[in-house]
Amino acid sequence: MTKFFLILFLVFFGVSCKKYMYDKGVQWKKVEKRLIGEWVHSGTQNLDNPIKWTFEKDNVVKYQYEDYVGNDNSGNAIYEVVSVTGTWEWDSQSSEKKERLNIQILNQTQTWEIEKLSDEEFWVEKYSSSSYSSNYDYTFVKIVSN
Repeated sequence: MTKFFLILFLVFFGVSCKKYMYDKGVQWKKVEKRLIGEWVHSGTQNLDNPIKWTFEKDNVVKYQYEDYVGNDNSGNAIYEVVSVTGTWEWDSQSSEKKERLNIQILNQTQTWEIEKLSDEEFWVEKYSSSSYSSNYDYTFVKIVSN
C-alpha cells in the first residue's frame, strides 16, 4: 500500500509541478544554477544574426553578436563581433506563474518571460509593454556551464 501512494505521489508531483510552460517536469537544480553559463542562440523570429548570452553568478550578463559592417572587394559580407556587458535580475513584479528576467544593457532594460529553463535549453519571450514594439521568441542552447 505504501508503494502505491509513493508511486501516485511521484506521478502527481512529476506531472503537475512544472514551473515554466514547456518544462518536462520537476527540475532538481535551482533556477539560478540552471541559468548561469553561456547560451547560444538556436532559433528565433525576427533576428538574423547569431547571438550569445553569458549569465554570471554576480548578476553580470554578457551579450555578444555579429554585426554586419559591409562587403569586401569580392562582395563577401564582413561582420564584426560586438560584445556588451550589463546586469540581470529576477523581476520582482512578475506573477508567480510567469517568471520574468530583467536585463539591463546600455541603459535599456529588457524583460524576458521564461517559457523553459533546463540544463540544456532556455526559451524566453522578450516581453514588450509598448504598443510600438513586438514580442520576440528566443531559443538558446547551453554551451558552457559555470
